[in-house]
Amino acid sequence: MALERISDVTFASGEDQIRSSAVDFSNGFIYFGLKGGDDRVVKVRLSTMLEIDAIDPFSPSNLTCFSMFIDTANGFLYPCAGNTIGNLAFIVKVRLSDFTIVSTITRNNQGFSAIADITNGFAYIGCGNGVIVKVNLSTFGVAGSIEISTAGNLNAAVIDTVNGFGYFSDNLSPAHIVKIKLSDLTQVGSDLVLNSGENNIGAGVIDVAGGYAYFGDAANPSKIIKIKLSDFTRDSVLTLDAGNSSIQSAAIDLDDGIAYFGTGSNPAKVAEVRLSDFTQISSYSFPSGEFDAQTAAINTSAGNIYFGLHTSPGKAVKFKYKEEEVVDPPIIVRKTSGGVFKCRGCHEVYVLDTRYPHKCRR
Repeated sequence: MALERISDVTFASGEDQIRSSAVDFSNGFIYFGLKGGDDRVVKVRLSTMLEIDAIDPFSPSNLTCFSMFIDTANGFLYPCAGNTIGNLAFIVKVRLSDFTIVSTITRNNQGFSAIADITNGFAYIGCGNGVIVKVNLSTFGVAGSIEISTAGNLNAAVIDTVNGFGYFSDNLSPAHIVKIKLSDLTQVGSDLVLNSGENNIGAGVIDVAGGYAYFGDAANPSKIIKIKLSDFTRDSVLTLDAGNSSIQSAAIDLDDGIAYFGTGSNPAKVAEVRLSDFTQISSYSFPSGEFDAQTAAINTSAGNIYFGLHTSPGKAVKFKYKEEEVVDPPIIVRKTSGGVFKCRGCHEVYVLDTRYPHKCRR
């Protein structure tokens, strides 16, 4: 189905220009990192798309929250920022339960991108000038770093936790992609240098089972570059429809084989790409005044996707992109001849009827 706009939220005055996001689906919240204003991290309830709280985890307060990741199992959010002047806030540990700052790591780096291997307890922050910093989440300390001298600012990253690799892409012309062995933080092979005109990668997604990663560039129209993971080679390229320019965000539904790429244009657009034959199948255009879709987050079970815009004040938009899946097994409320159940996702009470299966509304 085509993207169906459901709701949106405009942040409070002074909470400007969304740059990053992370989602806690189990508890029903999404967090947005900002560039400007008084507070740099905003908490939004998914069900109502209402702002719940906001904090500024960085010191000094003029830092941009370029990236963030979340550990819902242990209850922490990690916003990343940076500045090249002095030893300033780099990554902050925020407790989800009371939305308070636990600890801060300071470094002279800018954290443009972030990927995390929560199972093994490490995160990897892509920084300026080809630097990658490894963070031990249990001790919340720096576990190592590597500088790829041939790379630029590492604006986008994807992770293969199954095989233990991270892929970081930069803002050079043409762009470089580097493959990193996460266990010892070493580069695998040389930089993969893209073709002329494939510049400044803004976002990427990965399909580990399918064996490919997909990176979107800043061209007009943008190109999606398909990378084969097994031998780390450029497989093919898809040029998007006219008007789909400067990719800034991406999200993927692995079950359906669909990826969504948000653009930095004015107004912003979302390109829907079918991965099986690598073709663009639709494009959604935001209304005038809604521009630069900097972040994307997807809830595949509920069929919702969320985009954060670089407006002032910041604005987040919720879309339906497919019909919800039935959440199984349901919670039994009471036994009757028809069977009365309560959905684990949206908590709606319903009578079991195979002709009209319940659809989660979360």
